[in-house]
Amino acid sequence: MSNPSPDQGRAQRDDTIGLELLLKKLDQPSNLSPLRTASIACASNAAWRAQAVTAIALGEVSGSAKMRKLTDKIIKDVESGKDLVEACLPAYARCGNRVPRLTAGQNDLVDYLVEDVWNKGHAASPGEVYLMMAPEAAKRRVAPVGRTTLYKRIRAAGRAMNALHRQGMRG
Repeated sequence: MSNPSPDQGRAQRDDTIGLELLLKKLDQPSNLSPLRTASIACASNAAWRAQAVTAIALGEVSGSAKMRKLTDKIIKDVESGKDLVEACLPAYARCGNRVPRLTAGQNDLVDYLVEDVWNKGHAASPGEVYLMMAPEAAKRRVAPVGRTTLYKRIRAAGRAMNALHRQGMRG
């Protein structure tokens, strides 16, 4: 067996370091990790980015200027102790309205108003349902939701069941 050339030795060493880094960084994420709260799309994009960044860092692929810049940023994040896949999460994983704003009690209130009041024809208009909400919210000891929130849920339910219960079948 012949001695490896300096380039082959460096490539093997880089591969070994890269593999050890990947194995170390792909452990289970911590409880507070953004990876746990990321959507499936975000997580799959992060996994793809992690593969691409690893290939660029190991010199297997040259990558575009944008990807090389991203690779440098991710390498700095990983060196500072961040998980590789977590460092590869796209920016939209940390932005936007991903947490519901209504409490469980408010959700139950709106579900009751839409399913038991609106769909069963106890109110002729969404405005009547809105007026019924304040006493019901006080009875349930929850804060009433906004008019827009209630109206969106009523629109999503549709007018068909309300009309059927209020006017019956025509035919």
